[in-house]
Amino acid sequence: DPPYILPLLDYNGLGEIDRMGGRWNLDANFRHLRREDSADSVRTSLIGGYQLPITADAGYVTTFAANIRGDLYHMSQNRSFDGRGNAVEDGFAGRFHPQASVDWRYPFARETGFGQQTIEPMAAVFLAPNGGNSADIINEDSAVVEEDDTNLFSQDRIPGLDRVEGGSRIAYGLKASQYFSADGRITGFLGQSVRLRSDDGLGAETGLKSAESDYLGYLDLSPHRYLDILYRFQIDHKDLDLTRNEVAFKVGTQALNLGGDYTHVRNQFDTDKDDIE
Repeated sequence: DPPYILPLLDYNGLGEIDRMGGRWNLDANFRHLRREDSADSVRTSLIGGYQLPITADAGYVTTFAANIRGDLYHMSQNRSFDGRGNAVEDGFAGRFHPQASVDWRYPFARETGFGQQTIEPMAAVFLAPNGGNSADIINEDSAVVEEDDTNLFSQDRIPGLDRVEGGSRIAYGLKASQYFSADGRITGFLGQSVRLRSDDGLGAETGLKSAESDYLGYLDLSPHRYLDILYRFQIDHKDLDLTRNEVAFKVGTQALNLGGDYTHVRNQFDTDKDDIE
């Protein structure tokens, strides 16, 4: 049955920059899901952290970040199973999950006869304890995970709060741009994430089992400020086949514009089923 969400409360706080250049953050969430003939659940979540970027004289930027997360759940009248086939029990369940990361970026820029070129190599290390996803915590809002360039360098690539990405991993990539003298630009990116340990349980629920992600990237072409064309792609890290293609465009001004997109996802698991478009 579709649940009734009442109430759902979110708080996101960001502190002022301190004398060292860092800042604190605090996120809080409360959610109550009710169903007529199935499971009810109550979730309270708190995430507190600190982020400190440091710019070296040589020009590279290193950002240190750490956060601590605590979740408390209460399930009742529950007769469901998680993605691993384990029964989710009634009662209270909790989670305590610390995370830390180091993000490094080194942008290079030069002037040319066509405008300005930039090349930015980047890498990050994410540290967290393995696991963290109890079978007694029902997965309501973290079931669908899409790896792409927007979350490759995120501390937790899983949307929602019911699941966390435990374990340690590294991410690396390269971003290059050409800014023309007028309003036009071309920007490209290619990167990958590598988990130091695979997680069968997490993979069954979210698809993040493999140690190596596919190669993720995009090409953004904007020949004029009133036109933007974005091509996103995903390349299989084993056979280098294209597994996902997405083309989007936007034309017009801020006051009036037209946009559209097309996505093609190759079916890698069942040859009897068609690709997704």
